[in-house]
This record gives sequence, C-alpha cells and structure tokens, in this order.
Amino acid sequence: MASSKPTGLHYALVILSLLTIVCGVFWILNHKWYNEAKETTLRAQADQKKATDALNKMLTNVGELKKVLGITFEEVGDDESNINTVRGHIRERLKKEAGDLGATTYEDLLIKLQAALKNTTGVRDDLQKQLQTEQVTFNNKVTELQSQMAEQKKARDLADQGKSEVVKTHEEELASMRTDLEEERRRLAETEQANEELQAKFDQFKKAKTQEIENLRLLNKRLTTDLNSAKQVSFEVPKGQIVKVDAVSRKVWINRGSVDGLRPRTTFSVYIKDHSGVGREAAKGAKGPEDVKGSIEVTKVDARISEARIIPGSEDLSRPIASGDPIYTPLWSPGRGESFSFVGVADIDGDGRADLDLLNELVTNAGGTIDNLVNEKGQLFINGELSEGGEPKISEKTKFLVKGKLPELANARDKEQQAELLRMNELMTSLERQAYERGVRLISLSDFLSFVGYTPQKRLFVPGGEYTLKAGSRDPAVESSNRTYRSGDTSGAFSGTQRPKPNSFTGGETSRSR
Repeated sequence: MASSKPTGLHYALVILSLLTIVCGVFWILNHKWYNEAKETTLRAQADQKKATDALNKMLTNVGELKKVLGITFEEVGDDESNINTVRGHIRERLKKEAGDLGATTYEDLLIKLQAALKNTTGVRDDLQKQLQTEQVTFNNKVTELQSQMAEQKKARDLADQGKSEVVKTHEEELASMRTDLEEERRRLAETEQANEELQAKFDQFKKAKTQEIENLRLLNKRLTTDLNSAKQVSFEVPKGQIVKVDAVSRKVWINRGSVDGLRPRTTFSVYIKDHSGVGREAAKGAKGPEDVKGSIEVTKVDARISEARIIPGSEDLSRPIASGDPIYTPLWSPGRGESFSFVGVADIDGDGRADLDLLNELVTNAGGTIDNLVNEKGQLFINGELSEGGEPKISEKTKFLVKGKLPELANARDKEQQAELLRMNELMTSLERQAYERGVRLISLSDFLSFVGYTPQKRLFVPGGEYTLKAGSRDPAVESSNRTYRSGDTSGAFSGTQRPKPNSFTGGETSRSR
C-alpha cells in the first residue's frame, strides 16, 4: 500500500511548478515592458527628428535673416554688449542713430527711415518745382542777355573802326607801365635788403637788451636782499589799534569792525607804540620781528569795535599789551582780503610735517586767498585748483611770497621724491623770478606767522575730556567765549568747537604727510 505522505519528489514538483509560473509571469511582464520601452524610444526618436528638423529650419531661417540683414557674424549672441555677435552688432548700430532716427529696434528704425525718406522726397519734389521755376526765369534772362549782347556787338563793330589807333596808344602805355614796374621791383629789392639788415641789427639789439634786463633783474634781486638784510625795510602800515584792555579776562577791544569787513577768528600781531615799522622781517638770528609784543584773535565783531582775546603764550610779559598799541596782519585790510603765494613745507606747529589744512584755515578765516601753493610733493595749486604741468602766476594782487622749509635734494629717499623736489625747486625759481619782477616781497614762514599773530598752543590731552593749559588751569578767554578744546583739534590759536575743514590742497584728506 502506497504511503500518503508527500515525498521529496512531491516537493520538487511543487517548486518546479511555482518556478514555471513565476518565470512565465516575469516573461510576460518583461515582454510588456520591452514593448512599452520600444514605443517610448520610437516616440522619442520621432520627437528628436521633429526637433532636429525644427532646429535646422531655425538655423536656415537665422542664416537667411543674417543675409537679409547683411551681417556675417557666426553667433547670434545672448549679450548685447558683445559687438562681435549679430545681436550686439545690431544694438551697436542702433545706438549710433540719434535725433529723429533714434530707435530701439530695426523695425522702428525702418519706420523712421521710411518717414524720413518720405519727408526728403517731398522736399526734393518742392526743390524740383522751384528748380523748374528758376530754370524758366534763367532762360528768360538768357534771352534778354542775348538781345543785349547783340546790341553790344553792333556797337562794338562800330567801335572797331577806330581800334587800330587805340591799340597803338594802349601798347605804348603798357610799355611805359612795364618800365615803371621794373623800376619798382628794383626799389622793392633794395628795400627788402635794407629791412633784412635792419632786422638783424634789431635782433642783435634785442638780445643785448634782454641780457641787460636779466642782469638788472639779478642786480635788483641782490640789492633787495641786501637791503632787507641790512634794514628790514617794510612799506606796511598798521591795520588798527587796541582801544581797551581787560587784564583779568585777557580780553582786548580794537577799533575795527564789520563795516571794515573784519571777520571773527582773524588774528593780529600787536606791536609796541614806538615800533620801527610793522611787517618788518626778523633780524638775522632772531626768532621773530623784534617789535612784536603779542598776538590776539578776534572773537566778536560789532560795527566799529571788535572784541578779541590775547592768545595764551604769545604776550611778552615784560611789555604787556596796552591801549594804543598798533595791530597788524598781512591777511586782511579794511574792506578787502589779501592774496598770498606759498612754496615749501608749510610746517606751522613745528612738528616737521606740512599743515596745509591749518594754513588754508589761517588765511581764509581772515578773508584772504592763496593764489599759488607749491607743496612738498612739487604739486602746484593755483587758486585752490591742482595745475598739472602748469606754471605759477603771481599777479599784482599777490602780497607776499612765503617760503617754508625746502628739503635738501641729497636727503631724498628715492627717485620719485627726487623728481618731486626738483619740480618744487623749479616752481620756486619761477615764483621768485615773478616776485622780483612785480615787486612782491619774499618772507620766511616764521616771519609770516609772526605777522599774522599765530602762536602754537601747548595743551595736555585727557581722554574723553578737555584740553587744559600746561599749568593745569583753563584759559579764561576760552571759558568766556564758551570754547571747548576737544581731542583731535590741533590747530593752535584757531582751536575751538569747529574743526578745520578739508581744503582743495589736500583733496579732503589730512595734509600732514611726512
């Protein structure tokens, strides 16, 4: 009797059946997927062919369009800034059209050109009509002239009967005129030769006189220098005088005001009453003009009387400032400002560096101007404007030529600085020559500062606080005018709540360059 239990054969048949079913299902699915992929591929190939045909058609159209436009560039381009593409070339051509033909597209340009052509055609037609009218008028005029010529010919024929005698007379007169012409030519040749000889003598005379003038200029320069060294001659006059002094508040009052054009912050040097002349240069070896006893700065201006403070550290205690003392500054004259020229390193506060911002403020505060300035870099500024390669221009308005420190060429650190110093010396020579020719005085920077009443102020710096005087007490004149010396302001006697403004000599930056 056979056993009813499954055997290994049974399991094998079951597994084989299952595998057959799975393989059949997989084959069916795979066949389905293959057919779908094949259809997708065929559709993609068809789409690709359509895209390729469309692309080729578009390229053909682009080529035809380029032929129509007459542009041979290969790339159409996607950037209008590239003029080597069709698009950039078109945009560049459109930009060149201006006025009535200005356009943004070719179609717009063609419309405007068509309108312009229509207008031009109308003008042409009008001109043709006008020409026809003028032609009729011309023909009528020709007919009239021909009639007149016929009459003149008839008269001429009548006149030809006596022509022989007239021609003979004319030839005799012509021969006489030719003889006279030859004589005039001979005289002209003699005159030209005489003029050439005279021109040669004049050129020789001019050269000799030019050299004589140069010698006299050099002599004038030497005599002027010797005279200034010996006598310190000055033709300046006081600009006012002190009428009242308050020794407690360190204030003074002067007899000048707004009617004279005086401005606040203008400084003056104060002279002794029996001075030997204001604006005199310092004697050789001296620190400043011997007759100056102190400096004041205007703080308040009224109509005819102005209040000023005695600048701390400027007063000669052995000769205190008193009523009746004359005051002087070259920066200002009643009713007008003055012009100055500067050359060299304008070291005002004695720190070895240029102080062009302070110098500009010092002059402009009093209403003055700087017509020529040559800085340590050899740059020339004329009336505040940089002049590249220009020449200085001293005029009749220039009061002084002020010479600051002139660095030695041997101390230049490199070739660039050597070139700057050479240019500075070249401009200085030109300024000196013009100054001697126009009678403009040459003074040192130290004398100039003494004349204008400038005195550097020494202050102690307290972070976040005020500047105080070296002795530790505040200046009463400063307290009375409500001025606070904050950090960052080093303008000496011109310190206050208003900081120095940038000026055109420094381009808005600090002028202190080593």
